[in-house]
Amino acid sequence: MSALTVRQQCRSLLLAGLESIVDLLLDAAAEAQTDLLVVEDAVGRAILQMRPVLLEHSIELARLVSDRHYLCPDCREPLSPWGERKRRIVTSQGETNFKSVRYRCRKCGRDAYPLEEANGLDEGVFTTAAKAKVASEAADEAFIPASGELARIGLNVSAKQVDRLVAQVSGWHEADELSVLYEAFPNLRPKDHPAAAAPRLHEYADWPADSVGVVSVDGAKVRSPEVGPTGLEWFEVRCGMIGRHVNGDTTPECRMAGHLDADSMFVRLAAYHRTIRSMARVWAFVADGAPWIWERVPWLFPDAIAILDIYHAGEHVGVAAAAAFGPDQPTTKLWKAKARSMLLAQGGVRSIIKTLVACLREGRCVDRAGVERELRYLWTNRHRMRYAEYEAAGLPVGSGAMESTIKQVCTQRLRRAGMMWTREGADRMLRLRAAHLNGDLKATTMREHRRLQFKLESYRPIAA
Repeated sequence: MSALTVRQQCRSLLLAGLESIVDLLLDAAAEAQTDLLVVEDAVGRAILQMRPVLLEHSIELARLVSDRHYLCPDCREPLSPWGERKRRIVTSQGETNFKSVRYRCRKCGRDAYPLEEANGLDEGVFTTAAKAKVASEAADEAFIPASGELARIGLNVSAKQVDRLVAQVSGWHEADELSVLYEAFPNLRPKDHPAAAAPRLHEYADWPADSVGVVSVDGAKVRSPEVGPTGLEWFEVRCGMIGRHVNGDTTPECRMAGHLDADSMFVRLAAYHRTIRSMARVWAFVADGAPWIWERVPWLFPDAIAILDIYHAGEHVGVAAAAAFGPDQPTTKLWKAKARSMLLAQGGVRSIIKTLVACLREGRCVDRAGVERELRYLWTNRHRMRYAEYEAAGLPVGSGAMESTIKQVCTQRLRRAGMMWTREGADRMLRLRAAHLNGDLKATTMREHRRLQFKLESYRPIAA
């Protein structure tokens, strides 16, 4: 039977299946008269009813006109159809029936489902695109509300299924992350991991030649269901950000996150950075004063200008003033109010340190230990606090973009009222959430789909 004949038959069946739905829609519209709400509801029902019909006949046509001359991957003998059955599958456009054909090798007895394997249906009812659609919805909404929203468009997915699909799609993205990591740092690649060209995980817009790039990392707390001495335990997760600084504002362009230790976070972020570092004339690494950050910056971002977040530095200036002059003194209030302008002044941190040292020498400190502690902090970070020079060079002095990234990636999704996460669950969701905000899930899905489609090559004759 020719492809044209098959197409004509499918067209006839499709139109026959839609005819009754269209008749019901037109009847409802005629009865509604001036009530457009009734018409809108009828159209909504009709669309939901049409989807499975359109899907079933379109998928069947694609199956019938495809090359179905398969060879056994083991013994290279032809596979024969060995029975078929209808099964329910879930696509990105809704549920439908799918004719599943089992093939068998007459020589070795192997059973095969080539079409299912090439579309992710050999391990469940969800196509690759459906899995990505469910995961994308779950990146924005809790699993139960996400399940409800998906049902509105014809995807009936339980909260447990949402959880399982989130883990799977997040795993796809982690595999991509690891490919980039191993290409940037080959010495980290396990022996059993094949060497391959890493995908470009994020498509950056073209940056002007004089662009300033920004890198930052930070941590956040997520609540666990585990109970400790003081109640529910909290554990730390980490986020990283790469962005561009333009006209005084830093715009995050690529985010990454997970329940990662400091070294894992840094090497993954450094691997991302190595793929695009030529896009900016200069890079700045801006972060708060956490030691775990600054211990690693020189090793993995040696060419970036290290900048301590000015707002974080200003908080320490205020604490130092309270320790030196007293918490309620006018001088303390003045230092707290003008901490940023004091730091931005030429030689600002040096002047602050001199004043505090003088207080110590003259014995005028209200809290000597507190002043000494803050002096150590300011002295340790002084080379990251040349704020007047940074601003003159068009560099950022604050990590507001990183704070925004933490809020968008972590707080808005993982710290809603009553939410608790296992470490594995938080890691999966953070990776998925970051990819979703980056707009990278579609590319991740296409890479996974191409990988599955490539499975069909094992069923084809080997080209000469």
